[in-house]
Amino acid sequence: MNANARRIKISDATIRLGAMGYTFKEKLEVLRMLGRIGVDIIELGSISETEAKSDALLYRTASAILEGCTLSVSVTADKAGIDAAWAAISGATNPRLSVALPVSTVQAEYIYHKKPEAMLPVISETVAYAKSLGAEVEFRALDSTRCELDYLVAASEAAAAAGASVVTVCDTAGESLPHEIGAIVSALRGTVAGVSIGVECSDAMGLANASALAAISAGADEVSTVFCRGGASVCDLAAAIAVKGGAMGVSLGIDTTKLSSTADRVSHLSGDRHGKSVKSVVSAYDDRKIPTDAD
Repeated sequence: MNANARRIKISDATIRLGAMGYTFKEKLEVLRMLGRIGVDIIELGSISETEAKSDALLYRTASAILEGCTLSVSVTADKAGIDAAWAAISGATNPRLSVALPVSTVQAEYIYHKKPEAMLPVISETVAYAKSLGAEVEFRALDSTRCELDYLVAASEAAAAAGASVVTVCDTAGESLPHEIGAIVSALRGTVAGVSIGVECSDAMGLANASALAAISAGADEVSTVFCRGGASVCDLAAAIAVKGGAMGVSLGIDTTKLSSTADRVSHLSGDRHGKSVKSVVSAYDDRKIPTDAD
């Protein structure tokens, strides 16, 4: 791999998206495994009202046992929720608050009963408050692919001005093609200064991996992945980068020697496996054969 390759950060959303399927002990096991393989960012869900004590305990425990990665908790425009999230992860080596707010007209009106223009001050104020606590702040632009590009740029610039260091494009509706995701990332990369660009790709049409690769080619710095279904597969993405990373000029920091066994264990815990193992895909490439469903 080229020493000058651009390092892509892996932000794993397995716990955020699949937490309901795990016990408290299993969540901790998954978190430890994610830490061992070198995932850059571990995404935790918002602290729920019904499981607030359990969530807070899990996040405080994770903060104490995980070093070298960023712990991210999802928050909304609710200061009490932001305070609770920060209290739970402030002891982490690298704590992050992920401000998840809608940018499409349909979601802004449905969730917040506001026109998109009226969401701009909400984005600014929420990001600024999260930043004031001392956290690294990510702005997750929900439903990015169903809003006007000019508005997405304005929302991203507002978040950046308020202190966000990462802006993540979310294909919430799952209706975008890879080249469309790539075009959005390219546009943000060319207009919004001073932030990293992340992507969260839906697999509703089976295109999450292709969309993630298109985003990386367009300049994305972070990719949200999963070991379950619903998004880009960390195993498949790692396999693709192992094969094409040199040509793309990019690399990952995860330990692929432990990736397959981690995926097997997560699969056992959740009863679901998303994507082939890195070992099977890369071995097939090395043997110059095309992997099939039987491989």
